[in-house]
Amino acid sequence: MNSSEPFQPADIDTAKRAYQPATLKEIKMSDDIVEELNDVIAVLKGGAIFYRDAAKQVTDPVLVELFRTNADKRDQAVADLSAHVRSHGETPSEGSWAEAAYSWYTSALGTFGDKEATLVAQLEEHEDRTLEELHDAIEDIPAGTPAHTSIMAHLKTFKDTHDQMRAMKKAA
Repeated sequence: MNSSEPFQPADIDTAKRAYQPATLKEIKMSDDIVEELNDVIAVLKGGAIFYRDAAKQVTDPVLVELFRTNADKRDQAVADLSAHVRSHGETPSEGSWAEAAYSWYTSALGTFGDKEATLVAQLEEHEDRTLEELHDAIEDIPAGTPAHTSIMAHLKTFKDTHDQMRAMKKAA
């Protein structure tokens, strides 16, 4: 309809259908999705910091590159999942104090033994926490939603990084 055409009553019905206030159930589902996404984001942000710190502590160029790459993968997933949180009108998580504590703890442990082996072992444990959060989100976020689709897309990436770190841990 352009501005020169008369207003038609059917347009009112179209407008009413276009604007449907959210039900309490939809609001609750939105809150649950945001909470799950923020849990994943917190672990991923902490993991990115952990990996970057680890990259600074090792001298093996292969490990340095691997740790930086794994940090970058987390940054990419955080950016994607943060967009979903914002689409619900919320603010993405700032990170996890627990992941920061693990990073600090690992640095302290590394001063008393094989730093590289300690870092690999602790990063593999971070990978376990990442997969746990992803699986929780997959269970709790309704299938078919954009957020669920994104989580599923990131799951393979983090299964791969987990398997890589687990293999390195076993080889050490």
